[in-house]
Amino acid sequence: MDDKELLKNVFDNQVSIEQTDYRIKSHKEPIENISKDLAESSDYIHSEESGLEELKNAINKFHLEEFDIPTEESIQELNPNDVVHLVHSSLGDSDELHVQTFLNVSEKRLEKVVSGDYLEEVEYLNYDSIQEIMEDLEENEFDYFIELDEIDKDELIEKNNAYTVSEEQIRENTDTLGTIMYEPNNKAQQSLLVENLKTGKNHEYAINNMNIKSNGKQIPLSKILDNKNLTEMNQSVKSNEPTSFMLNKNEMQKVEQQGLMKGLETNIPDNKQEALLELKEQYTSFQHALKEESKGGLTEEKVINRMEIENKYNSSKTEVTETYPESKETIQMMEKNVRSQRGKSNQSNLSM
Repeated sequence: MDDKELLKNVFDNQVSIEQTDYRIKSHKEPIENISKDLAESSDYIHSEESGLEELKNAINKFHLEEFDIPTEESIQELNPNDVVHLVHSSLGDSDELHVQTFLNVSEKRLEKVVSGDYLEEVEYLNYDSIQEIMEDLEENEFDYFIELDEIDKDELIEKNNAYTVSEEQIRENTDTLGTIMYEPNNKAQQSLLVENLKTGKNHEYAINNMNIKSNGKQIPLSKILDNKNLTEMNQSVKSNEPTSFMLNKNEMQKVEQQGLMKGLETNIPDNKQEALLELKEQYTSFQHALKEESKGGLTEEKVINRMEIENKYNSSKTEVTETYPESKETIQMMEKNVRSQRGKSNQSNLSM
């Protein structure tokens, strides 16, 4: 007889309560075990919370002693999955590299991130317990936490220098530049400026809460900036200090992947109406050059001038139709109207 059937028989007075006592007794031991497990689980949770609280205090004490960080700016709550920034510094005679040390609470390890303009490596220091971490924080000073045991600093600097280029070299070897500008108290000066040096065109995107605003979308700066520049931006925002820097080659590739360089490679205006008006002016100039070429004797100067204007117009026309495919019929109508007006002007001159 199963439990369900037994209970039914009890309610139907077919089985007495006494007959069910053995079943109740048989469940006493598991219930006691469950209570014990719950008590142990509660002790574990309390122990973990206590350990996190002690670790938080050790981190805040370290920051106070090393950086004089006031209590109101210290860590208020530490969670098991937090990754806490401990220290950062520069490496090399010319600060070629930057090292940032993070404490990964859940993994119980230090993560020393060493980065240059085009490279990044990470060195790990693992602990067996939170207690070990606290002991390290209490017994050691700043230099200990940026010291590298596995990464060869000199070798990394040499690699970085081989890839690093100056701002002048960047301008000489690229058509497109990106610049981050951040002025804490001036929203107009919190932006990403992307410019094409050949066409002279540029796009400026507002930065708000570490996001770039583009066509209604919010693109996190973390999807574009490398570790070094992202840290620079974060520190600038946190400390309420201005900053500006140029994007490197890898970052510009990410800018392009996010669609932030569209339209910069062409001389065609972003507005279709402006593009068509500019094209009309060029076609009018071309028709004028044709008229001048037919006046008097044919000279090399007239032919070259007309050809240059014609080539420029045809090139612009191709760019406009590629940018605005729907404008082909409009352009044909524009050309017809310009020729018609030119013809009427010629007839008027003849009749005078």
